[in-house]
Amino acid sequence: MRKIISISVIVLTLLLSLTSCLDKLPFSKPDSNNNENVPIDENTQGLSFFLKNDGTYAVEIGEAKYLTKIEIPATYNDKSVTEIGSFGYVENSQGANTHLKEIIIPDSVKVISDNAFNKCTALTNVTFGTGLTQIGKSAFENCDSLVEFVIPDSVTHIGERAFLGCDNLTKVIIGNNVIALENLVLSYCNKLSYVVIPKSVKRIHDDAFWNTSPSNIYYYGSKEDWNNLKYSTSPFVYITYDYKPES
Repeated sequence: MRKIISISVIVLTLLLSLTSCLDKLPFSKPDSNNNENVPIDENTQGLSFFLKNDGTYAVEIGEAKYLTKIEIPATYNDKSVTEIGSFGYVENSQGANTHLKEIIIPDSVKVISDNAFNKCTALTNVTFGTGLTQIGKSAFENCDSLVEFVIPDSVTHIGERAFLGCDNLTKVIIGNNVIALENLVLSYCNKLSYVVIPKSVKRIHDDAFWNTSPSNIYYYGSKEDWNNLKYSTSPFVYITYDYKPES
């Protein structure tokens, strides 16, 4: 009887040890969205990927939520990574990520979804590829450490509230194919003083710069073009028309 008990204790101890070892293996855990388990290696960094209806992949933070720098791979399982998923970069239930400082986005990514980097309060550097066309609603809201932001020419749409509450943002250059500045897109950016607006912009929402008063606006078009824009109120103190950036 004692032998049986002793053997049982040994087996139980071995099982507990094995379970502990498995928990430490470098794989992300499956979640409620049935995201795939991903090895934490130099290519995936513990990121989670899920297959979209078009046969490409979207990416979320997964087990990489404590990294300070993330480089998103252009492919996963030999298929393109085309989207940064909604709420992909949050650390806890309050939504704040205090670790991520730099994100590198490949040419394959076309969409940054709504809230993707919302409350990434340490984020300072964002490197875009050439394929990005959409920046979603609140995508960079409350990114308190952003100081300068250059939106690439490939982007045609920026969602409302995209940069709301970026307290330390001082300079924004909007790409040459953006069509509209939506509601609250650059609101509550208290230090914003320098904004470059391309001639492609045809509409500025009345509240696009709510509680933000940039002192210097540089506009690629003429004064006549500016006067034809669809907006009813202007917070702008000084506008330079026919702006040509330094080469």
